[in-house]
Amino acid sequence: MGEKIENQSRESQLVNTLTETNNTLEEAIDERDYERIQQIVDKRGPMVHALMQQHETSPIDTSITQAILAQEQRIQSKMKNLQSELGDALETSQKHAHAQRMYNKFTDNKDVL
Repeated sequence: MGEKIENQSRESQLVNTLTETNNTLEEAIDERDYERIQQIVDKRGPMVHALMQQHETSPIDTSITQAILAQEQRIQSKMKNLQSELGDALETSQKHAHAQRMYNKFTDNKDVL
């Protein structure tokens, strides 16, 4: 009986910690705080792993699992949008750099005569 309470307590702690971390990650994504995003992602992996291990030994309530998966889906969607924005910005930057190089070819201090 004590083991079941201990498992529930550990499960609750893992779920709460992961949920809070996910909320912080979503906030960092919304704020475009790239450094903080990386720190949270690095910290989050072991949390997800620990929760999955806990689920193997003591299945987590379906409603909790669904809430975590919904949160995960939101995060993935936001990350895809962020990656797309970064890709677009990089492409624009590369085009500007190319245009500047081409412009410089024609504006070098060459004597036309």
